Amino acid sequence: MDAINSTEIKLVVDHWTDVPSNFTGLVARLNPCLDYGIAHFKNGQFHCEIGPAILYSNGEMLWFLDGNKLEFEDFFDLQKDSWSEERLNHIIFNLDLFRKSSL
Repeated sequence: MDAINSTEIKLVVDHWTDVPSNFTGLVARLNPCLDYGIAHFKNGQFHCEIGPAILYSNGEMLWFLDGNKLEFEDFFDLQKDSWSEERLNHIIFNLDLFRKSSL
């Protein structure tokens, strides 16, 4: 697995702005005054091709490609052709569960 899509935390920071501009990998933000979060970075920018780039402890998910924030629907439309049918079914199943639990 490459550094962009790694599941191993490589850096811990208080604020996202503390991430170096050339950093690629998974970062944990552990500031007790803010929601805890984990984020995928590529070259110092939020980026994840396989799911949300940022996940917060309150359940919020944010989607980014190359530092550009996207709504989930736009992210899904851009990425779906690169995902296997199994991956798509997994994502759709989990989103359905998430939506039902949010009602």
